[in-house]
Amino acid sequence: MEHILFRFAKSVSLFAVTYFSLIHLGVGQEASIIVGLIPLVLGFINVMTELSFSIAAFIFVISAISSLLPSKYKNVAEIVSNTFDVISLEKGGGNLNK
Repeated sequence: MEHILFRFAKSVSLFAVTYFSLIHLGVGQEASIIVGLIPLVLGFINVMTELSFSIAAFIFVISAISSLLPSKYKNVAEIVSNTFDVISLEKGGGNLNK
């Protein structure tokens, strides 16, 4: 019983780290919840826990690094989206946000 509670607490904490890190990066709430569910579910059923730890750690490190950047780079999701839109327009693919 204690093992199940520990697994649940560990997976909920991974969900929280992933969710709040993505929110800090400027990702929408729905997408943050969906990506946060990956470590939550994988951790709770104890399958591929290394992958779920890696996902949460990678997102947390990116979020921590982005907090050190100047204010013009705060919304990482918008910067990446704009970059891909520019690349798509240069290749003649049109606008991806239509």
